[in-house]
Amino acid sequence: MTVDLAHLVDAGTYQFLLVFARIGSAIMLLPGIGDLRVPVRLRLLFAIALSTLVAANIGTRLPSAPNELGQMAWQVASEVGIGLFIGTTAAFLMSILQMAGSVIAAQIGLGNALSNELFSVDQGASIGVALSTAGLVIIFTSGLDHLMLGAVVHSYDGLPVGKLAALGDLADSLTSTLSAAFAVAVQLSTPFLVLGLAFNIGLALANRALPQLPVFFVGLPASLAGGLIVLMIALPAILFAFGDQFQTLFTRALP
Repeated sequence: MTVDLAHLVDAGTYQFLLVFARIGSAIMLLPGIGDLRVPVRLRLLFAIALSTLVAANIGTRLPSAPNELGQMAWQVASEVGIGLFIGTTAAFLMSILQMAGSVIAAQIGLGNALSNELFSVDQGASIGVALSTAGLVIIFTSGLDHLMLGAVVHSYDGLPVGKLAALGDLADSLTSTLSAAFAVAVQLSTPFLVLGLAFNIGLALANRALPQLPVFFVGLPASLAGGLIVLMIALPAILFAFGDQFQTLFTRALP
């Protein structure tokens, strides 16, 4: 026995539900907009407002309510999956600064200085948290937030409703994005990797020449001072490079 759901669900209501499923799930993970520190009501109201605007513009491209419950559930689940894909892509790219900050902190001797992370309830390296906060400022001041929201709206061109791309392709895209994010994080922290290697080699030579010298107590203040000076000089370049890579990789990852 087939239940005719078309009489139970209005076409406009179902179309709005489809749009909200994609946009709401994406906003839940977008950097800054989906931050846990943003009140849930504000995020919900923003998602509803954006979904209303999008549904009004693409209503003719959305399907009507199907007659079968299974088909309706599949379409809604597909839209949620697409939204999570877009949001996860942005979250992976936002983790570039967190990974770079962790590497930098380990190299200059601040690996055990922890602070509450920006996008979770866990703790991370203080330098990584500071870089993530600065990166969030870069995103909102350079218009990358418009890029993310525009990608969610224009995703209906590359991923129309009812024609979900192969899950393998989306998984490959997420894997490639995470790999590229890690590579960018290593590139951004390269000066500190070189500094840490050179400094540790110097401490080893000093220890060989003067075995009685407490190299750890002598070297740690110098490592902290030198690392913070290099970070102060390199910080603008790191943040601008992050903004450029975020835009490039995010645009490349979406269909």
